[in-house]
Amino acid sequence: MKEIKYRNSGILLIDKDSVFIKFGDENITFYNNFLEEKFKLNTNRSTTHIIKSYDKKIIVFDGNRSTIYDEEGVKLGEDSNYYLSCNFNYEVFIPEDEEKIVINKKDKLITFPYVYGEKIFSQDYYIQVHPDEKFLRNYSLDSGAEIWTKEFTEFLDAPATECQRELVKYKSHLYFIVHSEGVTKCICLDIPTGNVIKEYPGLYGQMILEGANLYFLSPDHISILNTEKQEVTTYAITDVFETTEIKRLLFPRWVVKNGIIYFTQSGGADMHAGIRGAVFGALDTENLKILWYESLPKEHGIIGTIQVENERIYLHTQDNTLFIYEKE
Repeated sequence: MKEIKYRNSGILLIDKDSVFIKFGDENITFYNNFLEEKFKLNTNRSTTHIIKSYDKKIIVFDGNRSTIYDEEGVKLGEDSNYYLSCNFNYEVFIPEDEEKIVINKKDKLITFPYVYGEKIFSQDYYIQVHPDEKFLRNYSLDSGAEIWTKEFTEFLDAPATECQRELVKYKSHLYFIVHSEGVTKCICLDIPTGNVIKEYPGLYGQMILEGANLYFLSPDHISILNTEKQEVTTYAITDVFETTEIKRLLFPRWVVKNGIIYFTQSGGADMHAGIRGAVFGALDTENLKILWYESLPKEHGIIGTIQVENERIYLHTQDNTLFIYEKE
């Protein structure tokens, strides 16, 4: 594979149409999906948050203010709001110095108390995890009223029940994992009513949705839930890696694209005390085979993130190096 390497750099935003790379403390450079440079945006050290709005505006937050640009990098304005990414035709933002979240839907402002925790937005609903109080709550985006609240203990009857960070929405269903003292369960709720559609005991790991398949990824097991059929297939993957120099996935990062699972292995690769380089590769879930894997030089340390878009692989490593790989 062809390798491109940028020191002191990292991805701020990537999608099928564009890549935004921050180079040191100097600028954010926008590339199209062919990795052709289109324009640069001046920035400062604190800039780490950039989103695209539903109407394709580019919003850059520098720690104090949001600067808003059009698709060509022309500045449109600025304000003090912190904008959240949302795929629907409304804006979501947190006003400066205010403990609230605001949704601007067709020039109608709906305000909710701000809570730190996972959030899900849809066309008609706003779902918020309340991790300290241990419940989920669904609000109407028409009225702002509460529709339902679900205590974590409703799904797993144990005082120490927690909800895993990820929430996944597929059509009108919400998927999440509850766990307590080694017991795990994936819950599928009907979003409009809060009714339980199905429970899946024993599922765990990072959840990634691709198409109709919901993947549960962990170092020793991979489970795939077909959300249309509500069926689960589970694979033990320890033996798959044991026959290679990888041996076992430690501190993995995951991406799923076109039914291929891209993985990293950073065990023993810390840049200060590691003895080997981090590894990345691809796993075909149809026949549970490793398609390929490669190692990085050990001076780069662990792999912090992996992203895959337009048949390119983007890795960010411990020494703040951005690697881009593509087929030659």
